[in-house]
Amino acid sequence: MYKPLIYFDTNVIRDILRKRRDESVELFKKIKSVKYPCVSSIFALMELVESEKSQYYAKKLLLENKKDINQICREYRKCCLDEKELSFVENNIINSEVFDFIELLNLSDENWTIAKKYAFSTNISATDCIHINGVK
Repeated sequence: MYKPLIYFDTNVIRDILRKRRDESVELFKKIKSVKYPCVSSIFALMELVESEKSQYYAKKLLLENKKDINQICREYRKCCLDEKELSFVENNIINSEVFDFIELLNLSDENWTIAKKYAFSTNISATDCIHINGVK
């Protein structure tokens, strides 16, 4: 029987990790239950880490420093976490059920060349050019 290969991008993985969209969580559960092979890219993981660090730092600014939302919006991309906080973010991602089921793939040299071609010849964002070339 044919089983499709399913690619998870950063936002869907964040939906699942944070349980922020019921549709993504339910889809993941269904895909997992039928054991379809799932992949994502190392690049998506890196985006996820960046997003999660920013999210953690924004919460830290809000809770610990009593900053208002305008200050947080200006400062949260500066993300300055200590080693313990960085480790906490990493453990929340790596030890989640998501990466027990999703295989992480690296881009080949050929895929990087194709991504570059798409970046120059289309209006697709650079990150999406990389994502769509993550699986071949």
